[in-house]
Amino acid sequence: MKVGIICAGDREVAPFLPIIDERKETEKAKLKFYEGKINDDE
Repeated sequence: MKVGIICAGDREVAPFLPIIDERKETEKAKLKFYEGKINDDE
């Protein structure tokens, strides 16, 4: 299952980045997209 999180800026997405395993970052039209697996061990 894929889940999307929409954030207005880097500050809003920052808390989620440490829990994304195998993270892949893509940039299109000056927008950053992150793809990976959510580490839900917490």
